[in-house]
Amino acid sequence: MNQNYKTTGIIIGKRDFGEADKILIVFTQDLGKIQVKAIGLKRALAKMAGHLEMFNLVKLELIKGRSFYIVIGAELIDGFTEIKNDFEKTGIYYYFCEVLSKILEENVRHKNTFAFFLSVINKLNQKDSNKAILTIFFELNILSHLGFKPEFLVCVGCREDIGGHKFFFSQERGGVLCESCGEQDFFADLLTPNAVKLMRLILARDLNLLDRVKMEPDIPGEVKKINGFFLEHILGRELKSKQFLNF
Repeated sequence: MNQNYKTTGIIIGKRDFGEADKILIVFTQDLGKIQVKAIGLKRALAKMAGHLEMFNLVKLELIKGRSFYIVIGAELIDGFTEIKNDFEKTGIYYYFCEVLSKILEENVRHKNTFAFFLSVINKLNQKDSNKAILTIFFELNILSHLGFKPEFLVCVGCREDIGGHKFFFSQERGGVLCESCGEQDFFADLLTPNAVKLMRLILARDLNLLDRVKMEPDIPGEVKKINGFFLEHILGRELKSKQFLNF
């Protein structure tokens, strides 16, 4: 007899399977990232179709098949309508989901990461959310949660405390270089002191601090560029959803 599983998850990906079925990529609280087969979901009157839309937070009842989990029950918890009604926010959410889909291993539980991701999505779903800062917050902290935390306190070259007025970022070494080490690294990217301060602040993981962040307009873009390069260096591929980010 197949074992039943009950869990909460966010649908982060979807693809067709056969003539009427769908395969859902779901980041769950209890099972990690899993592939779920939704039988007959493409049919117009499929009972669970409205619950199993992309980006929804849902309660799921599953059984384990040979290759996939199979969904036998679904209940919508949150459809994040504020995000779905905003084209730019939808693009950001899609970007977040692509990062998770590519960086998470299947069937590995990440309960703290799930709670973190849900808190970010709830923040994005607020009308007054700072989209650029929140994107940076997600990028830096998802890396930290999964063991890829960039180093911003000491130079990754000489291991001395970071000081001065000129900094560099090394994707290959995974952190900040002091002026001396940075000028010797042809591939390192120049960073302003305010960009380093923003990164350190964001890695404190306090979402409430984001509402009080006041930065020059070009600083978030500078950090976003570094984060994007670093993520792609870790993933080994370009992220298609970057085209939807307008900052």
